[in-house]
Amino acid sequence: MSETLFTPSKKMTIEQSFWSDTRQFAQLFPAHPAMQRPHGSAPTLVVSLLGAPLVYWNNEPLSIPRRQARALLYYLAATPQPVARGHTCWHFWPDEPEADAKQKLARLLYHLRCALPDEKLIQTNADYLYIDPAALVCDCRLLRNLWELQLHNQQARIPSLIITLYRGPFLAGFQVNHSPEFEQWAQMEAQQCEYQYLNLLKAYTVQLMEEEAWERAIICAELYLVIDQLDEEMHRTLMNLYSTVGNHGASGRQFDRCLDLLEHELGVSPSQSTWSAYRLLTN
Repeated sequence: MSETLFTPSKKMTIEQSFWSDTRQFAQLFPAHPAMQRPHGSAPTLVVSLLGAPLVYWNNEPLSIPRRQARALLYYLAATPQPVARGHTCWHFWPDEPEADAKQKLARLLYHLRCALPDEKLIQTNADYLYIDPAALVCDCRLLRNLWELQLHNQQARIPSLIITLYRGPFLAGFQVNHSPEFEQWAQMEAQQCEYQYLNLLKAYTVQLMEEEAWERAIICAELYLVIDQLDEEMHRTLMNLYSTVGNHGASGRQFDRCLDLLEHELGVSPSQSTWSAYRLLTN
């Protein structure tokens, strides 16, 4: 197969990039991860990496037989900019001589292109490779765009899709044997995605509280604490939310849970702020 030379497109602003991805994602994931593509829209490769990895082409599951080819697809999908061939070789074959690693990468690209419905989805030149951004929707890219938008504009509204966007840790359950550098990259991506998701979920919880959408705020706070059980501030938030909707029993139980977790995991008692909140809510 002949290689397709990439021509980098104009950089979009953070806002343009985020809202473009959001519209695509909202169209493709009305009930995430089940998807319905609008009639007449362009073919789209959807790579969902937050949780066990999923790949779809035009709403249909797409199977990539070779594990290493899947790993390369995930690596390219998660990386927003073109990736240097040498850097890719280092992630997959760090101990191989450069010439041998490049030959292996060429063969791996061939197998990946054979597994894809359109070989032009993977665009390359002598030095770089990437997935055609016009045809790709990737959840971790969307998460990153949303995080950057919030980072630059804390007044920006967070869409409700943040709740369903994060199905689980980045590449959950997926491993590549004898590729420690790839595994290290995946671990770093997982930590970054979790950090971004938790911060966005906390901001979205505050947003819902400002809108007095108490029940939805409770769901978000509960989701947050599933991942970070030791966030004392979120425990206090959930205690207050339960009390606001009149569920004082749940508020007390939440304090007890916070107390138990802190003592068992960290060997400390709740802060004075948490004790004060508890006393205020129980009086």
